[in-house]
Amino acid sequence: MKKLLVVLTLFATLIFVVSCGGGSKTSDNADTSDTVTDEDTVDTNSPSDTEPNGGDTELSDNPDSDHSDAANENPDNLPECSPTSSAPCKDLSIGLTWSARAQKTMNWDYAVSYCDNLTEGGYSDWHLPTISELRTLIQNCPDTETGGSCGVTDNCLSWNECGKGGCSGCTYDENNRGQYSKLGDSGYFWSSSTGIDVTYYAWFVYFDYGNVCYDNKTTYYYVRCVR
Repeated sequence: MKKLLVVLTLFATLIFVVSCGGGSKTSDNADTSDTVTDEDTVDTNSPSDTEPNGGDTELSDNPDSDHSDAANENPDNLPECSPTSSAPCKDLSIGLTWSARAQKTMNWDYAVSYCDNLTEGGYSDWHLPTISELRTLIQNCPDTETGGSCGVTDNCLSWNECGKGGCSGCTYDENNRGQYSKLGDSGYFWSSSTGIDVTYYAWFVYFDYGNVCYDNKTTYYYVRCVR
């Protein structure tokens, strides 16, 4: 019986990877410029002793809820985020400040440590965004924008319960990569949110499609820290 359960678990994980449409492999019709190479990666020989913080900012699943006060606050007079803005920048619609994109891809453990130890723009209170925070950057893809039909949020991190419907994103356009990101990002970006079904997986957003999915934490993806 134990052997049967192990086989079924592995089979379910394989089905997930196929249906997810993300992961470290690019689509057959996608630009492969985000494929990981040795030059793109960071040195992770020094293990991180930083545990994921799980996200300090709780975001409601309803984009029209109680964030009006935070969204109107910009005491540091930071530039509003846009595809051409310099980081750090402020997303005035939700009140979050975003760092520059990390220049190199990294695995999940290193991504958590990277943000926790980042000092940028005079700020040192950055963290790796939760999946709800990361989804606030999605635009032009209604199903995966905040409040869309994709059920994956900080409060729902199970693939079986939350990730099967509406999370596959939108149509890939090699001539308009970055259209699904408020910051013009393309490629894969880590969140701090760990999967419930498979705890060595974490959720990410693949901005080329605007889709929401999760992958093994050893995979190398890009990072934008948030505060």
